[in-house]
Amino acid sequence: MSGERVNCAGNCSVDIIINNHNYGEFVAEAIESGLAQEYQRCVVTVVDDGSTDNSADVLARYRDRVTVISKPKGGQASAVNAGIDASVGDLVLFLDADDLLDPGLVPRVVEAFQRQPETAKVQFPLRRSDRLGNPMPGFVPAKPERMRQGDVREALVRYNDDLAWSPMSGNAYPRWVLERIMPIPTEDYPTIGADIYLINLAPLYGPVISLTGPGGSYRVHGRNADFRPDYDRERSARIVELSHVTHGHIARHAHDLDLAVPVEGVGAESVTLLAQEMALASFGADRRFSTARCGLWAIRRRHDLSMRTRVTYAGWMIVMAIAPKSVARTIARLTWR
Repeated sequence: MSGERVNCAGNCSVDIIINNHNYGEFVAEAIESGLAQEYQRCVVTVVDDGSTDNSADVLARYRDRVTVISKPKGGQASAVNAGIDASVGDLVLFLDADDLLDPGLVPRVVEAFQRQPETAKVQFPLRRSDRLGNPMPGFVPAKPERMRQGDVREALVRYNDDLAWSPMSGNAYPRWVLERIMPIPTEDYPTIGADIYLINLAPLYGPVISLTGPGGSYRVHGRNADFRPDYDRERSARIVELSHVTHGHIARHAHDLDLAVPVEGVGAESVTLLAQEMALASFGADRRFSTARCGLWAIRRRHDLSMRTRVTYAGWMIVMAIAPKSVARTIARLTWR
């Protein structure tokens, strides 16, 4: 591993950086959740990415309590970059403006870094809530018990897309890691996907700690960039594209760190990504047979998966490859419902 450590012998300083674009109806609650942290050395910064709604009026009410950075619209990655440039904390949490943090989260995060100072990322699940903040069934990620811990580098380069990561608001990073992976390349992540970059690059530099129990709330309101209750072909295509872009960045950093990368390439064994590509193939050019071959090859190599899971994936791939396109499309929609 890198050998770097967080100096948390005393109290670490913590920055909560909120990225906002046209979430004026939610951002005040996000700010309040940051200000309510039961930890003294914690500051909140809000980066407004060219909002055209009432965000400016809402943020004006907090200018004496938080740092507000207003910038022209440049996308989520550019907002995150601007926030980190303005921060100084030992630890950083990035919070989407429509999400919330629990008051006791930051002390839990600091304690985790104190316990294991070489940690490159602390993640925690988020409970789902509706537009008004009322609890909903489930968590993000859907199965928090599958969140990995420790050294995940081998899994990251082989099948990073299958790992149960928490989204943007469910992670905390030490500054020394962010200094090695930032700025986020905005040309590769022009609108969304900043969290895909961060959550996949940070674990290359040290172990991961996954906290038990949720640390905040993920609001489901219909405008979430990365959450849909049903199959969304456009969203799926965007995720596939961002995944492949991220594979390139993982490979580059792994090379710089002298980490072994499979000859087949980063993420070649990511069966969930291959399943998404298979679903997309049923709507476009007929690449189903070649995608199925790649999927079956990956499944055969994934000895970490249960036999039941491997058989299920293999059967799904075969059916998607040989079924009439109309049937394959229906299966794709039902799979992601």
